Amino acid sequence: MRNEVIASLLVVALVVGAGVGFLVGYASQRTTTSVSTTTLTETPTQTTTDCIQTGIHGSLYVRVVLDNTSRPVVGDNVTATILNYCNTEEEVPLGYTNDTGYTSSPVDWTGDLLVKVTNDFSGASYMFLAQTSGAVSLATLSLPSGHTVIRPIACYGAFPATCSNTTSTAIAIE
Repeated sequence: MRNEVIASLLVVALVVGAGVGFLVGYASQRTTTSVSTTTLTETPTQTTTDCIQTGIHGSLYVRVVLDNTSRPVVGDNVTATILNYCNTEEEVPLGYTNDTGYTSSPVDWTGDLLVKVTNDFSGASYMFLAQTSGAVSLATLSLPSGHTVIRPIACYGAFPATCSNTTSTAIAIE
């Protein structure tokens, strides 16, 4: 029992000694306090306008193929610029063409679109105009001729005039 008391006192003495050493060492270190101040100034209020189309609207999918063989072109970057977006222009990325030549997403909007297809490797770009209405349409761009066929693949509502093929030629821009 006497050995246990001595061992306990020895442990207490070690703990107390370590604590005192820590406090003495810690108190002798310099401390620096920095204060960061942020000044906020009032700016004019900005308003954001969201354009929302109601009712039946159109969508445009884009596919890129090679002339004569109709083989899909992989890896072309496709964007569409909505030309009638709240009296301004709005760019919509459609993604890169996949192994079937299609982009990963469509542009969902009724109106006038300027579609740009760019090959990141060569830097060659093609642009064509498309118009969507009450239909889901597919624009097929043939390269290098730039021949573009836009045809409906699904029609909505009573808009038979919107369900007809259109043909145009894309303008090559270098």
